[in-house]
Amino acid sequence: MAGKKPFAVFLLFLLALLLLGCVCPPSCEDGDPCTYDHCGPDTGYACEYDQIQGCSYGSC
Repeated sequence: MAGKKPFAVFLLFLLALLLLGCVCPPSCEDGDPCTYDHCGPDTGYACEYDQIQGCSYGSC
């Protein structure tokens, strides 16, 4: 059982970071090929979806 305790502590640490908003979600993919999906300190660790200029579903 001793080997599982550090893993559980690590998971709790990651959960705390997510709840505090200090990390990005695992994926920001929105399925739209015409958006630039990103996350980081500059977005407050929230996903943002910027439209790619000149792109439409038919041209991507």
